[in-house]
Amino acid sequence: YYRDGQGPRKLRLDTCYGLSFRLCLLHMVSEVIRRLGHDKRFERTRLNIVMESGNRHAGDAERAFNEEASDLAKSGCDLLAGVTFALKDRCDPLMVADFLAHTTFMRGENGFPPPPLSEVARVKSEKTSLLHLGFDPGGLAEYKSSLVERYEARRRRPLAVGSE
Repeated sequence: YYRDGQGPRKLRLDTCYGLSFRLCLLHMVSEVIRRLGHDKRFERTRLNIVMESGNRHAGDAERAFNEEASDLAKSGCDLLAGVTFALKDRCDPLMVADFLAHTTFMRGENGFPPPPLSEVARVKSEKTSLLHLGFDPGGLAEYKSSLVERYEARRRRPLAVGSE
């Protein structure tokens, strides 16, 4: 439904990587606002995102970051500072995040104990890709329509004086 061909031709839809990044980013932003939005120092709060480099869709994640940062800034929230791509061996926070993700994956669903060692060895030897997006019924269609609306609103915006 997401890439069904309906909508403006020049609209760039997110890749799976970009969409999952955008949703994670929006979740983090909402958590920061929920937890710190009432604090008097919130206006000085800045969120820097560090991601592992090397994914072929990293540019899509960067585009999603810039779009969300721009939308937040328009509403008066200057929370998003920047996104940086780095290798795990040069960025300690990425190593910690990778460790946490791996150990969470190893715990299994609902916090059950880790699988037997033979299962762990099998999982390590396979190249896997896991993507789980939890949308309510119709959620992806709503997301796409809001994306189309934002795209068309940008196209209708008059040019600033002196720009061409």
